[in-house]
Amino acid sequence: MQVFVADSLTKVMRESRADERPLQGGPARISACRNERESLQVVVAAGVRRRRGVSLRVSDLAREGGPEVIPAGRILVNRVGYVETRRPAYEVDRVGWCPDPLLPNAPMEIEAGRRQPFWITVHVPETAAPGRYSGTITVSADSLADRDVPLELTVWDFALAPAPPLPSAIAIYPGPLEQFYNTQQVPESTLRNYWDILFSHRLSSDDLGEPLRHGMEAVMEGRETAPFDYDAFDQRLEYCLSRGLTAFQIARLPGFQDEGPDLTREQQDRIVAYLRDFANHLEERGWLDRGFVFVWDEPREARSAEVLKELQTAHRAHPRLRSRLDGPATGPLVQACEAEVDIWGLHMLNIARGGVQAEANLDRWRRENRVLWMYVACDVHHPYPNIFIDYSLIDCRILPWLYWKYDIEGFLYWSANWWGEENMAGARPESKWPNRPWVAGNFVNEWDGRRNEFNGDGHLIYPGPDGTALSSIRLEALRDGMEDYEYLWLLAGGLRALEAEGREPELVLEAEQWLDGQHVVGSFTNWSRDPDELLAAREQLADLIVRVLRAAGPPQ
Repeated sequence: MQVFVADSLTKVMRESRADERPLQGGPARISACRNERESLQVVVAAGVRRRRGVSLRVSDLAREGGPEVIPAGRILVNRVGYVETRRPAYEVDRVGWCPDPLLPNAPMEIEAGRRQPFWITVHVPETAAPGRYSGTITVSADSLADRDVPLELTVWDFALAPAPPLPSAIAIYPGPLEQFYNTQQVPESTLRNYWDILFSHRLSSDDLGEPLRHGMEAVMEGRETAPFDYDAFDQRLEYCLSRGLTAFQIARLPGFQDEGPDLTREQQDRIVAYLRDFANHLEERGWLDRGFVFVWDEPREARSAEVLKELQTAHRAHPRLRSRLDGPATGPLVQACEAEVDIWGLHMLNIARGGVQAEANLDRWRRENRVLWMYVACDVHHPYPNIFIDYSLIDCRILPWLYWKYDIEGFLYWSANWWGEENMAGARPESKWPNRPWVAGNFVNEWDGRRNEFNGDGHLIYPGPDGTALSSIRLEALRDGMEDYEYLWLLAGGLRALEAEGREPELVLEAEQWLDGQHVVGSFTNWSRDPDELLAAREQLADLIVRVLRAAGPPQ
């Protein structure tokens, strides 16, 4: 049995491959700032024999030259699981078994000739003293002596904020939860498990469920009328805000692509009455500014009049109620509706391929203080980055760097738990994953008269037992990208302080060059595919943040 170390951007296959990044023998070295989570992998290779009872544990981390300790309780260990991919609707390097789910840590067997990665995540305390910490990773197996791998953590002298500076909106749909767990109503504890796993990855679920018992359709039909009861929703919102929620959906008005109603005047008036009441309620509690009304998803040009009517309905309800429209960046619909849109949820391809008109629109919207968010979907393929299971982990991590480069203020993704019918089918828990193989092609659509599968689209979280939520290595990489974005944000804040005081011109120039974003990303299609390059850039960025914040001094 052999033990190796790998970074958090390496996909470790079950069998070694000639084209893979080489694994290292140790020690394991990572770095992070306060309140940051940082991961690495320890890989156990079985060798010529099957290995039983393989497990891994991590000691406390002690600071060199001081009494401070990061306890082992802040270090999470997971086994990396594998799912089998089928040929998708886009080009991929390989098809077959691919690492993705993060499973609970427990003793396991490793077949002869195979490798098993363990994913280790250290959550640095907000109060941790800067410096170098060290500890030990111990690998155990039946009938074999323990193998120790030294673990070294460098803690940088700055901290991530309690809530991330880049807002996000990722749906946790109740339908898949109901179907997988065979329940007609998802327990609140289950919903909190799924929201919490996003919060712990610097992300938010914007869809906290319907504020009203019977939903918007009942409002439109006149079946749900004042006085409205918001107590249950208030409790949810308070819980989520306390954990770092950055944006939430106040209401979802009907409409998707070509499908959607032409609201009657009576329906509009009913919606206005409800939204006005709800917006006043949220305003009284200081929550309104984080909310929005989602109006029509990816509308087609032919529905411009109906889309405009919904946007105007939202604004008629309350002057500070923000509207969000997703999809286009150019075209007649944009021209007809743009005066009524507060948050533009823009498809990446509509920005990247929109030419000078898209660029001009985005510049104008920024000047008008409209908010620009962006998303990727199943039709975003290489050379653009995406979050598919069979794409590299650097695809996931590079996305927030692109948000910084293009001054995009919010991260959208359509779902974290769209698991697909094949994974949710069956009446008994024992008939479902992990007792049967996970179907990686969870999202399916019909293009050009043929079935198209997308491996992992709309799916970042796996369903665990008893309503628990399990992460994926893609979600971990996306978290790291969100933390990279915050590094850039922290550097920008320190730079502004130095510029205001007119000090350290050489340091100011160095920071300005970094914030141009050219170190890692050049464009939507020209970005670093080299994990070593990105990780080295992050180290340089952290060192620069320390120097800039030290020169700027404490905030006034």
